Amino acid sequence: MPHADPRLLQRAEMFAGLPLEELENVMAAGVVRRLSAGERIFAQGDAGVTCHSLLEGRVKIVQTLPDGSQSVLRFIGPGEMYGTVAALMGQPFPADALAVTASLEVRWTVPAFRELMRRHPEIGVRSTASAGTRLFDLQSRVSELTSERVEQRIARTLLRLARKAGRSVDDGLEIDFPITRQDLAEMTGSTLHTVSRTLAAWDASGLTGSAQCSIQVGKPGIVLIANPKSVASGKTSALGWVTSGMQKCIISSPNLPDFTSQNADKTSVNGTATTPPLTATNSATTTYNFLLSCVTLGGGTRQASTTISATP
Repeated sequence: MPHADPRLLQRAEMFAGLPLEELENVMAAGVVRRLSAGERIFAQGDAGVTCHSLLEGRVKIVQTLPDGSQSVLRFIGPGEMYGTVAALMGQPFPADALAVTASLEVRWTVPAFRELMRRHPEIGVRSTASAGTRLFDLQSRVSELTSERVEQRIARTLLRLARKAGRSVDDGLEIDFPITRQDLAEMTGSTLHTVSRTLAAWDASGLTGSAQCSIQVGKPGIVLIANPKSVASGKTSALGWVTSGMQKCIISSPNLPDFTSQNADKTSVNGTATTPPLTATNSATTTYNFLLSCVTLGGGTRQASTTISATP
């Protein structure tokens, strides 16, 4: 059986704060396993009889839908638990768990994990909090699917992955574990074609740099989207933005002083705004400029701009 340093368990929120001696006992109560890239850890529908914590590497949670299509639910990183809620509830695993890279995990039987929770009640409390956090995350993703354009969903997913699993490189944050464009399509409720087209456009603009097995997000990064880009005179449009590495952002328009004034106190780093009715002046197509001005976490400034046309 592979050996693992018990201190690796300190990455897991539910074990944080336990002294080294207790971490050794927690590790000894489970089984440490090395996983090969592509190895299936458990399958959707299998009896939930084990609780898992990832020590090293990456794991992908994939659910097969009734129509046979698949959906990537999340990527698991070091310090995260998976399969635990289903196991403790006595339910089948709701999805497959697949090692994305060579990984190291520790697993416990349900009786062994319940005994750990009995000896250390804080493990149970933190386990419940972790399940609640994932529920809120799921609710947020459902809201994104129903209320955001696909470009916004792709941007938000990339920034989420970059914050969680990005490593610093010269030009930004690199998601250096294998993630395909199909994975992104499944995570964002999109299609492979749309993701490929969107990333190609972002690559060309320098916002991202993508390859088959890694994606780089410019840091600090801003994605500003207008939807629609062209409206009939007298109609409104919507603006949406997601950012990374920012502490505050303000949307404005040099053409619309009232719009600028109304949004001057709104500093969300991820947000939306609705334009006032945009008018085509003198019966000609009129272009309105919009500027998102952000302050980075380091105190610098970054901007992104877009335009919306009003047609007669």
